[in-house]
Amino acid sequence: MSLDLTLLGTDGAPERYVPISDRAHSELMLLANECGANSLAPFQDYYGDEEVVVEALPKLSQELQMLRSRAQSPELLRLLSELDGLVAYALTTRRSLHVLGD
Repeated sequence: MSLDLTLLGTDGAPERYVPISDRAHSELMLLANECGANSLAPFQDYYGDEEVVVEALPKLSQELQMLRSRAQSPELLRLLSELDGLVAYALTTRRSLHVLGD
């Protein structure tokens, strides 16, 4: 099982996504809470679904970059890099992201 951060296509199907394992999710949320990265709040519930609107993406991108500078594990660094790339693409295409719990 994983939590997915997803960019939906015009047909409503996932166009791009980044899966987040339960272990990586725990590590991500711990670091986000320690650093006060509030824009990651939609990621908090591993089993819930949330939308991250376009207007919230610049702050999310900034906080992901801040977390990358503080992350220690290779798995978390890889995840933060992938999430940052997806957020950048969503900003470029002016589309919301969806957090989908499995």
